Amino acid sequence: MPNHAISRRDVLRAGLAAGVISFSGVPALGRLWSPGGFSFLLLGDLHFDRLEHHDMDWMRAEKPRDIRQVERYSQITVDVLPGLLAEVREQVRTHNAPFVVQVGDLVEGLCGTPELAMRHCEECLAMIEAADLGAPLLITKGNHDITGPGSKEAYRAVLQAGASSGVAAPGVNHGTYVVDRDGVRLVFLDIYEPDGLEPALAALAGRDGSRP
Repeated sequence: MPNHAISRRDVLRAGLAAGVISFSGVPALGRLWSPGGFSFLLLGDLHFDRLEHHDMDWMRAEKPRDIRQVERYSQITVDVLPGLLAEVREQVRTHNAPFVVQVGDLVEGLCGTPELAMRHCEECLAMIEAADLGAPLLITKGNHDITGPGSKEAYRAVLQAGASSGVAAPGVNHGTYVVDRDGVRLVFLDIYEPDGLEPALAALAGRDGSRP
């Protein structure tokens, strides 16, 4: 059985990023942030993966340079990712974080068929559910999340629609969305959709009827 204890060196070597962002009510910023402040966890490039999620004939034909990366991230998913998610859960509780933000490439993608892409996202979702982070995981779209046949549809149907499982903000049905917390506005921008920028600009400027 792999040892899932994780150190900072493990995280850096694996190519995973994790940190805690705090809004602590600095007096000079008091007009923007609440006096109490809050913290949230920031993750990037988790690249959840499993070898059986890939049509290797398709990969050899279309993405041969990515095969080693698929092998690497599949091993990281087994050896490192469970420990990282356990640490995230602990940090959420320690900091009473209202949410965790994942800034793209939640999954490796490159599956080769729509069926495998759907399975890829479903098993990623199941792993996050099992980790019981204690706060919603707010996701943004990365290039790997939507690379390969059927990947865009799988991302939208499984991960982007995962509000009931705490993997997306309630009511999110678009890659661009807004989360407000204690006077802080987080705008999630989908740069892969042609209509992604305008709603983000509207939210920042208050043109959507909200307070910017």
